[in-house]
Amino acid sequence: MSRRQPPMVSRMIRQDASALRFARGLSPSLLALAVSAGLTGPALAQTVPQEAPTPEVVVQTAPPQAVEEERVVVNRILVRGNQRIDQTTVLSYLPIQPGDTIDAAVLDVAVRTLTRTQLFADVQLGVQPNGDLIVDIVENPIINQVVFEGNGAISEEKLREEVTLAPRGIYTRARVQEDVGKIVELYRLSGRISATVTPKLVQLEQNRVDIVFEIDEGPETGVRAITFLGNTAFSDGDLQEVMVTKESRWWQIFNNNDNYDPNRLDYDREQLRKFYTNRGYYDFRVLSAIAELAPDDSAFGITITVDEGDRYTFGEVDVVTENDRLNPDFLKLLLPIRTGQLYESDKIEAAVDALTFAAGSAGYAFVEIDPTYRANPDTDTVDVTFNVREGQRVYVDRINIIGNTRTLDNVIRREMMLTEGDAFNRTLLERSRNNLRGLGFFKDVTVAEARGSAPDRSVVNVTVQEQPTGELSVGAGFSSVDSFVVNLGVTERNFRGRGQNVVARVEWGSLRQQIDFRFTEPKFLGRDLRAGFDAFHSRYDLSEYSSYDYRSTGGGVRLSYPLNSYTLLSTRYFLKSDEIIVPNNFCSGVGGGTNALCDQVGSFLNSSAGYTLFVGPRDGPDPPPRRRAGRRGQG
Repeated sequence: MSRRQPPMVSRMIRQDASALRFARGLSPSLLALAVSAGLTGPALAQTVPQEAPTPEVVVQTAPPQAVEEERVVVNRILVRGNQRIDQTTVLSYLPIQPGDTIDAAVLDVAVRTLTRTQLFADVQLGVQPNGDLIVDIVENPIINQVVFEGNGAISEEKLREEVTLAPRGIYTRARVQEDVGKIVELYRLSGRISATVTPKLVQLEQNRVDIVFEIDEGPETGVRAITFLGNTAFSDGDLQEVMVTKESRWWQIFNNNDNYDPNRLDYDREQLRKFYTNRGYYDFRVLSAIAELAPDDSAFGITITVDEGDRYTFGEVDVVTENDRLNPDFLKLLLPIRTGQLYESDKIEAAVDALTFAAGSAGYAFVEIDPTYRANPDTDTVDVTFNVREGQRVYVDRINIIGNTRTLDNVIRREMMLTEGDAFNRTLLERSRNNLRGLGFFKDVTVAEARGSAPDRSVVNVTVQEQPTGELSVGAGFSSVDSFVVNLGVTERNFRGRGQNVVARVEWGSLRQQIDFRFTEPKFLGRDLRAGFDAFHSRYDLSEYSSYDYRSTGGGVRLSYPLNSYTLLSTRYFLKSDEIIVPNNFCSGVGGGTNALCDQVGSFLNSSAGYTLFVGPRDGPDPPPRRRAGRRGQG
């Protein structure tokens, strides 16, 4: 910050003795106080010349006794220098109002407050003798465009996803430096550790700027060799298969993990630990993982030193809980661990999940399961005790739906078996997750709980990842009967994000034409009723071969509802009009028409109703059920 002395002081000093005493009483450090904040000058390269920074004005400070008396009442606040930002906006950020008594400390806080908004490149505050507070500001420029030059290994789209600067945003030097670090880190993770980024600032009229990131990607740094020290139970090749990082080979043109990435190497250390601990090596450790760059900077050599230790089995396994509603003997039966089995860390995680699920089914959402270990090197066994600590009963505070960019919230919420205010139940939460997965709308579904607004409240976060739900099929063929045949079909299982199913098919040939349309609403009237309607038209033109033309047009309605978890009743009603057309005089006795065909000539209206009962487990919302199932129908 810099302080400049306003010209008002020189005029005050030339006034009479009383005015001079007034000026001395206030001291020059307040009367001439003008605090400037912001950047003293951009460190970025620019394509236009910069103005020389204003030299800092040193103002003499008043004696300690005078400093204590430097307090002035603000009469008015005047804002100067604003172009794009309204004066009321500036005043809303300023922590000073007319009538306030201010001193140097208050002005310093005000300057810092305005600077933190990142709207201003420079802020100066000055107090006039009449009590007017002058706020001189210089606005930060507006970004016109952000340009990337020199990028080839990483697409511009991916770079834009990383940076925070964007057109029509506010330029600050701190944000530019932050984005430079993000771009460099992105290149480092892609194996180009020597990449450099130089930002440039192009100043335009109307206080606008272009930001150009000049990127020198440098060569890609590969992995020359991965060497292990201390391994006897498994070979180097076995351990290299566990790691994500791979050695660079000229034939592995589609491998993106053959470059050096420190974060990936840390992940590989964890993968090695899991590999060994899942095979009985309880006290396995990775002593070091050292990456050495070759003299020509072309590739890294990675050396990993391990201590395998002995192979262990499970010793005594016990469950300890202080909650009377959770029977430790029953919980112990749920554990996938038995004494004498080979020690596996995955079984520990499975045991924790089983205990957490059992406690959640009893209504306790936030159980803390702490497995403690006691290794017995003499017998090569590990004793494990699962300590279950329970909290109070928890209720659902709210349910957050995250990630649904297309599917409506109510489509997801109606599959949830828990609502706000219900007692938390992990079993119902797991069923809700299975219901969402069964829809087929999402690639991944994650249901997690977090603490709510009170200790007995839980927030359920449902995170989904959308996937394509539409299908387009096009087919063409040729046969001796139909000649050229074209098929076109469109299926959408999540129509307009409402969970509705729409199917439209068209088949067109020289003898056969068929149009079919189906619509299904899975939650009719907001209830667990699956309703839909069908419409179709078909024609079989056999006049050239059998002297008749058959046409059928109709539609129907369907309604299905579950009787229980394993039984589904589906009802239907169809109405169609069938018509058979023959040439004139075909049935007059001289046309050669048969009685069987002539009896059916004309138009007939057919109506049918029926039902189908499905019995068996269902994997998804659409009948018929899969796996083993029984079916009985009529009509």
